[in-house]
Amino acid sequence: MSSKTPANTAAPEGVDAASLHPWRSQVLVRVLDPAEQTQGGIWVPPTASDEPDVWDNSKPPMFGLIVRYGPDVRECTKSAAVHRNAVVFLPNSGVMFVADRDRLIVFDENAIMGICSYIPPTEI
Repeated sequence: MSSKTPANTAAPEGVDAASLHPWRSQVLVRVLDPAEQTQGGIWVPPTASDEPDVWDNSKPPMFGLIVRYGPDVRECTKSAAVHRNAVVFLPNSGVMFVADRDRLIVFDENAIMGICSYIPPTEI
């Protein structure tokens, strides 16, 4: 990921995934797919679009790993986190930001469309 990050998506210095505690049924997910970048190397999150929030086939689902979850999430969401399964969600599902070089998104667990097995690239 480029060191250039839009100011409105960067978390304050010192904020990392370990210090964030999702509220109620919210989940904190580390995004797995490649970053969208401008030609200048600046990362543009999918939520920065000026388009209305409607289904758009040009924005495919994203994949990520649950880092933390709130106290009110269902057992199936907890299981996905414990077993390190990837979750599938739409780009406009929540608030996306960068903390400690990780691209993170926070959204309600109801936005999870499904789960799938995840094998880190180093194990392939």
